[in-house]
Amino acid sequence: MVQKRIDREKIDKFTLTIKVSKPSEPVTEFGEPYNYQDLSQTQVTILIEDIDDNPPAFDNSNYVLGARGNTDVDTELLVLHASDPDASSSPITYSIKNMAFIRVCIFCDLKIRIFQIL
Repeated sequence: MVQKRIDREKIDKFTLTIKVSKPSEPVTEFGEPYNYQDLSQTQVTILIEDIDDNPPAFDNSNYVLGARGNTDVDTELLVLHASDPDASSSPITYSIKNMAFIRVCIFCDLKIRIFQIL
């Protein structure tokens, strides 16, 4: 049992020393260094597995992008960078939602037309 949650990004392993003794023998003081020659002792390394407990972080929290109407198809307009502090994180994927295209119609009494992708 652990006293608090273990964060894999801070600690990735623990080393546990186990010592056995007879009930009639006095308990060895806790904290003595491990003695590999003492057959009543052994050490175990516990590797901590990572869970996806940290969200990815983008370089900026908000992006605004404009493009001219005559921009060629397949033109790269923006490169996003993100990182995930989780050691075993999956590749970062994202999608574009609720994007609005605004076009001012010059010959339509200055009405604004909005096209939206949901």
